[in-house]
Amino acid sequence: MDLVGGTHVAFEADMSQIEDSSRNEAIKSLVDVFDRRINALGVAEPVIQSRKIGNEYGIVVELPGITDTNEALDTIGKTAQLNFKQGGSTESLNLGSGEFSGEELQQIQQQQKQGEWNDTQLSGKHLKRADVQFDQ
Repeated sequence: MDLVGGTHVAFEADMSQIEDSSRNEAIKSLVDVFDRRINALGVAEPVIQSRKIGNEYGIVVELPGITDTNEALDTIGKTAQLNFKQGGSTESLNLGSGEFSGEELQQIQQQQKQGEWNDTQLSGKHLKRADVQFDQ
């Protein structure tokens, strides 16, 4: 690929805190994250590839047409933040069923608009593992 006017970046993944058996899945998930972030840039035909050399894992990214390397790195390298908040008054909500009435949804939306959310001091760093599961 001709990268004139493009950007080529190689990332090295720190796998020291990830079990050997989970490393391939972790790098695959990271490629998916990079793909979503790069799609937000509107890059035509980006190349996003994982690589493994010995025990070293990494990702190579080629972005044709992107000349602002700093902008690309900022977008790709942003770390998403997961914070848990608790709504103001939930006494009247039926949280057990997981289904909300129209009135309950309106109450939740109103709380969101008014900023009636209390910080729980819990964030993504408190999660040990998260997986996607689909109901059968």
